[in-house]
Parts: sequence; C-alpha cells; structure tokens
Amino acid sequence: MKKLALITALLLVIPLPSDTRPLPNIFLEATVDNNNPFVLQPIIYTVRLSYPSNVGIGGASFPPESPHFSITKIGEMARHTRQHGDRQHVVQELRFSVMFKNPGNFEIPAFRFVGGFDETGIGFFRDLNIRSASIPIMVRPAVKDIGTWLPANRLEFKYAYLPRGNQVRVGDLVRWVVIVKAWYLPAELIPDIVLPPIPGARMYSPRFETTNTDEAGGIVGEKRITINMVPEKAGNLVLPQMKLEWFDLINQVPRQIAIPQHTFRVLPAAPQKQREVLSQGAINDAPSARRFWLYVRNLTDWRAVSLAIAAAALFLAGVWGKRKYGHKFTMGPRRRAKTALEKLLASCDAGNAKAAAKGLINYCNIKGGGKATNIKQIGQEYPALKDEIARLDAALYGKSAQKWSGSALKALLQRDYVFEKKTAGADRDIPPLYPEG
Repeated sequence: MKKLALITALLLVIPLPSDTRPLPNIFLEATVDNNNPFVLQPIIYTVRLSYPSNVGIGGASFPPESPHFSITKIGEMARHTRQHGDRQHVVQELRFSVMFKNPGNFEIPAFRFVGGFDETGIGFFRDLNIRSASIPIMVRPAVKDIGTWLPANRLEFKYAYLPRGNQVRVGDLVRWVVIVKAWYLPAELIPDIVLPPIPGARMYSPRFETTNTDEAGGIVGEKRITINMVPEKAGNLVLPQMKLEWFDLINQVPRQIAIPQHTFRVLPAAPQKQREVLSQGAINDAPSARRFWLYVRNLTDWRAVSLAIAAAALFLAGVWGKRKYGHKFTMGPRRRAKTALEKLLASCDAGNAKAAAKGLINYCNIKGGGKATNIKQIGQEYPALKDEIARLDAALYGKSAQKWSGSALKALLQRDYVFEKKTAGADRDIPPLYPEG
C-alpha cells in the first residue's frame, strides 16, 4: 500500500512536457494603404488573422499603441474564406484608421493576438500568442503657405441663410448655417468657421455639432456650424465672405472654398418687436435684481395675458358652477343614477312611502333606460322587487301609509341581482340534465 502511494506522489510531481508542436498554418498579418502620409492624413491599417477552416480559435486582440499616432477602429470585424495552398482558410479582418501627429520616421508596432486554438475538434485547446510584423512609416510635413492644414480626399461645403430671401425686420431671427463634410478626416479636425462681430446685430454663441461615419475608405467627418443673430436697427445687415482652405490629397494640390457675402435689408420692426428689442438691451444693462422682471416684461404680450386671464376666469366659473349646480345640468348617467339612489334610500330611511315610490320609478328608469310611470310596471320589469312593491303599493293606497317601513326595500335595493330584468325563458334558469338534441 505504501509503495502505491509513493508511485502516485511521484507521478504528481513529475512535470508534463510542453507542447512544442508547430502551429497549424495560423498567420497574423498587418498592412497599410499608405506608408508615406502627410501629417494628420489618416491611413488604413488592416489586420488579418488566417487559420485552417477545421481549427477552432478564440482570444483577444491587442492593437498597437504609440504616443506618435492615434488609432480608431473602423466598422466591425469582417469574416471570409480564402484558399491557402491545398487548404481552405478562414480570415478574420479588422480595419483601423491611423493618424500621425508630427512629421518624421515612425513605426507602427506589432499587432498581438493572445488566446487558444483547437485542431482536434473535441475542445482540447492549445495556447496561441502571435504577432504581426511592425510597419515603418515616413510622415511628411504639412504643405507650407496654407492657413489651416486640412488634408482630405474630398470636401463638401454647404451653407444656408435663414430666413430665405434678402429682407428681414428688426427683431427677426437670422440664422447662418454651414456644413463641412470631409472624406477621410475625423470631424474633430475640421476647423471652426465663425463670423466676426457684425455691426447692428446681436450675435449669439455659435453651436457646433460633429458626427463621424464609417465608410469603406475610412472615417467621414461632418461638422455643422450654426450662428444665430438678431438685427437691432434698420438698414443693411452684411454677412461677410468666409473662406476655408484645404489640401486635396488625391491631386496633391491646395484648394479653397468660400461662402459669398450676403446682405439682408433690415426694415423697421413692428411696434411690439421694437419694444422687445429695446427692452432686451435694457436687460443687459440693468442691475441683476431687476433683470428678471425686465426679462418677463420683454416676453410679455399683454393681449395674450388678457386672453389667459379670461380663460382662467371661465375655468373657475365652470368649476364653481359644477359644484353648485352640476347635478342639474352636467351629470352623466352614472352620476344621475347614484344621486337618484341616494334620494331613494333616504326616503326608505324616513319611511316616506310616497317619496319612495316616486324615487323608485326615477332610479329604475335611469339605471335601466326604461319609461315606467308607476311602481307596478317596475315590479313587472324587475321580478325581485315585486313583493316589496306590493307592500309599498298597499301602504300608498291603504290605511298603513303612515306606518310603512322602508328598511326591507332599502336592504333589497343594495343587492345587485335585484336589477336583473325579466327575459323570455326566465323560468328555464336551471340547465337541462341532458343535452338537448
């Protein structure tokens, strides 16, 4: 027994030999579409992991990093197959946009993939740690004599003035909108285009909106610039010409695009708008304690305030009228039935046979939509009330009218089955013992 234990212990401490078998044709390659870009010109960095189709593989990717460039993933991983010798390979492809910040000679370090692979098909994984080759890059400096360095394959420039036309009034909102779209340049690198201060107009802070879209060739950036202004005096409002310089990477030439000058004829404001513009100026110069009230006065249209006060008065009058007289002219069927039942039960409590008879006719007509004119018709329509209606009828036309007690009728009225109407075949409420047929 001791010998067996010793053999077991020896087996546990003897290390297993490492797996030194070669990788089954697993490759990791990296390429770029341009190894001599300009500063801030994005290049496409493509990585492909290739392995036999009968091999299972899994793991994590580690893109290269460097303080000299920024790297951004483009789209999702693509998967396709290709023939490698006599075997079919699966290819997993990732694409990145790489952009260098300064000119000089640099290197994109190796791309790493760490994980495991299974060539047995039964889940026996071996470790996998492979690298691509590094790629040397020579970055060219920006072209001189260009104001703002904006390298792009293509540039679209759109602009608009709102309102359309050439005529506005003092106090009207004028909007200047510019959209710049650059292939293949991130929107964050598109320069801000802003108007200088314009005499005779109040300028508001510009709003910038940026979006980036993945396309086959890389990232397409778009920047939207919106500037609002309000003319404060009559005359001409001149929006000056604005220029944007950029470098055409396809043709290797600098280019320029321009927004032409635009002139609005500003007419005097209507009296209301003139008052608003002047009070807006007063707001900016007023002490902070008065600024809020001046702002409220600036936005106030007294005709609108008068209409609002009249509407509020009508609403309050309607609420008061509904609470005081609503039972006479605003009640719906449910409310009328509830009120009629409350009056009927009060008549039963008081032992008032005449009021109870009248209330019973009214309540049953409201609840059932009938047109009964006497309590006997109610008894025919609602059989469960027939006995109590007979007692009530006797009290009305006999000598016991002053001694009638409505407690039994009250208790009966509070049960739901009482108001089930008599229908044809009512005597056949019990189903037959055997199916008819």
